[in-house]
Amino acid sequence: MKNKRTRNVYAPLEYFLPFLVALFFTPQTFAFYTADGGLGHLDLGSTIRVSSSVEKFAENSLYSKASSVNSQSASFRGTLDYSPNDVISMQCHAVLFYENRKQIIPAASIGLADYYGVERSPVFFEQHDSDPLTISDVDRLNIAYVKNGVRATLGRQPINLATTFYFSPNDLFAPFAANTFYRIYKPGVDAFRFDKDVGELGQFNFIYALGYELSQQAETLWSQSLDSERDSLILRFSDVAGSFGWSVLGGQLRDETYLGFGLQGEWFEWLGLRAEGQLVSQSESDKDSLRSFTIGLEHRWQSSLDLRLEYFFNGFGKKQKLFSPSDLFASAGTAYSIYPGREYLALGQGYELSPLLYIQTLLMVNINNSAGILSFDLNYSLSDDVEINVGASTSFNSTNVTSTYNTEFSYYPDALTVELRAYF
Repeated sequence: MKNKRTRNVYAPLEYFLPFLVALFFTPQTFAFYTADGGLGHLDLGSTIRVSSSVEKFAENSLYSKASSVNSQSASFRGTLDYSPNDVISMQCHAVLFYENRKQIIPAASIGLADYYGVERSPVFFEQHDSDPLTISDVDRLNIAYVKNGVRATLGRQPINLATTFYFSPNDLFAPFAANTFYRIYKPGVDAFRFDKDVGELGQFNFIYALGYELSQQAETLWSQSLDSERDSLILRFSDVAGSFGWSVLGGQLRDETYLGFGLQGEWFEWLGLRAEGQLVSQSESDKDSLRSFTIGLEHRWQSSLDLRLEYFFNGFGKKQKLFSPSDLFASAGTAYSIYPGREYLALGQGYELSPLLYIQTLLMVNINNSAGILSFDLNYSLSDDVEINVGASTSFNSTNVTSTYNTEFSYYPDALTVELRAYF
């Protein structure tokens, strides 16, 4: 018998009006600062995000005991970039986060995953209270040397090795979820990276990322204790052949041998092609090597309409229709894929309704059970430095969550979020 979930999804508009009015009349107290002098070049900046959300959960949801949750959250990111000369540069990003939520759920809040799931030292991480939730952390802290086509960076830094957009098997450190629309700040990891230009368009990369032991505390997944078996050493070479860029990767990914490739370019000056994949040789002798790959097609018209279609084969997932809660938590904690299923399809669209208004949609489906998520994102620019964003998402073909086994989307809420972002 098919589940018939009643979805009274969105709260009345009146719930958001007082909040939005308060936002527009809030004084702007932070300013961007730049200084040049004998001591070098200094840039100070900040990003402020304030949001209000309404989420409607299915009965007996895995993530919330309440049928609906109204919450407000805010975050402040302070950025510092300093260069004493043309060779040395330093970067620091400090983050403060607040949310008046009792339950932590994966689909909610503004970048909450940045502070919980990323494998990095929690030495700067502090959770001040659980209700309301207040977090402080350092997301980036690194020093870089740049000279003659060489760049060496040491410390907490974002590392992105992806070629595809929605599903990215080669984004090995803190990957974005497919339905993440806001991607300005990628979470940093503790690593050393060496980049060397080779020829006109080629580049060699050496990456060494530290691994940590799992934490027994509820605040963060990782402890301050290093785990050498979880260290990663990745070598990458990229170049261009004709109209296509390509890359090959290999090395030790945590305690397993890793090989990967990436390809991107354009056919017939019209159709964009992106592809990437990996082969991981598991350390246990009784386990086979696993492969994952993504193939994507994309095109952008002169009208500003762009479409992107991606197919994802997840060798780490299971080709089954339903999952137990333990299956879902196991996939959420894996280093290779946050998806429990074997095959996925994502269709995304973006369109500039006006020079100030941009809309995006995403349809993501598990091919093996036809369950998925439909997400919507509307972004309006109020000025050069201030924008307002409206996001909504809903799942479909979800089974009855009163059952032990369900699709991975059964427990996700229908959600509506209004957010103000300011950059200084």
